[in-house]
Amino acid sequence: MGHHGSTLSRALIGAAVLCALATPVRAQDGEWAKVVAAAKQEGGLMVYGAGPVLRALVTGFEKKYGIPSNMLDGRASETRERIRTEQVTGRVNADVFTSGAVTTTNMKAEGRFVEHGPLPNAGKIVAPFGDDGTLLPYTANVLAALVNSNIVKPADQPKSWRDMIDPKWQGKVLLDEPRTGGVGYVFFAVTYEKYGREYQEKFAALKPVIAPDPALAARRLATGEFPLYVGFAFHDYKGLKGLPVRVVIPEEGGLYSTLNGAIVKGAPHPNAARMFMNYMLEDDAQAIVANFGSRSTTGMAPAELPEDIRTLLQAKLFASSKPDEQAAMNKLAVEIYK
Repeated sequence: MGHHGSTLSRALIGAAVLCALATPVRAQDGEWAKVVAAAKQEGGLMVYGAGPVLRALVTGFEKKYGIPSNMLDGRASETRERIRTEQVTGRVNADVFTSGAVTTTNMKAEGRFVEHGPLPNAGKIVAPFGDDGTLLPYTANVLAALVNSNIVKPADQPKSWRDMIDPKWQGKVLLDEPRTGGVGYVFFAVTYEKYGREYQEKFAALKPVIAPDPALAARRLATGEFPLYVGFAFHDYKGLKGLPVRVVIPEEGGLYSTLNGAIVKGAPHPNAARMFMNYMLEDDAQAIVANFGSRSTTGMAPAELPEDIRTLLQAKLFASSKPDEQAAMNKLAVEIYK
């Protein structure tokens, strides 16, 4: 065969390998093109969820793809019950549902969702976030603490989550409600798991004032009524610009809870639903998330963001609560925070 023959053979083998590598990508592109075409034929999208971030994403999706899109904005408990009723009566209106990890995990266990199938952008998700094939994390709430910068010097602020049970904070702490779902619950569940019941008992002994309204809690801190607020969600920071407050990120990192999107079983627009799920991870959609001060699950932090917001969006993450343990943790929190 000679030298030229072996060179030709290597070239042909190389071309065959490249062709084999390229084929799945082309096939995937072809499959996704079918999803897009079918979605445009369906001609609509209905998303159930809550909040300004989701509303901006629904608007962004419609503008980008020209598919008429609507959102039903409601409390998670109400929209969850609505989906259950729609499925029982066989009149499903919802295509996509978004909510926190606890609600979506429980609904998945009830069989309310279907797997979303291959999504071109699913591979963009970065650790510690992950896609399980049904629940797609598109943003996360990160929380830590807030201090009044007129009262607490940087040297005196807590350096770790353990520092927050220092007796010097006796009677001086605002705490986000730990006995129900929400940021206060995430704080309770994670620190209980990491540091044990004793940690929470010592925190309760500080006689913290329970704050059911996070926006009001941050304002009370800013006016100097309290020096320390535990359970502060980073996405509320933008509304505090110019006030005497400072975010404290403990050395272990911030705590977090994800918000997931899922396709509703029986969705009338299943292809549009898949398109929307994929869109939520596109760079422009994740930039919308980041501009609201929420954590991007793909690591997006737009260059035009102010440095203090960027710092919060790129903060080290410590841990999250386990969705299937909420009932047990709520019971413990009620025992400890009487």
